[in-house]
Amino acid sequence: MCVNKRLQSIEDNIHEAKAELAALEDIGIHYGQVTRQLQEEGVQKFANSFHMLFQGIENKQKAFAEKRAAYD
Repeated sequence: MCVNKRLQSIEDNIHEAKAELAALEDIGIHYGQVTRQLQEEGVQKFANSFHMLFQGIENKQKAFAEKRAAYD
């Protein structure tokens, strides 16, 4: 069965999207600032988690090294 459905495109509602972004700008919500802030916060959260992971690995490594030294 061949169904020829057109997939929705990002360009289908481009005029509505532009109008909505303009309305947000009118009330003080700036798309560029919002996306920049979200990106910065996301990168910072990732970096924090990454550092916590490595701190945890380092702590485990030290604990295993201490146990090993106790047996040697």
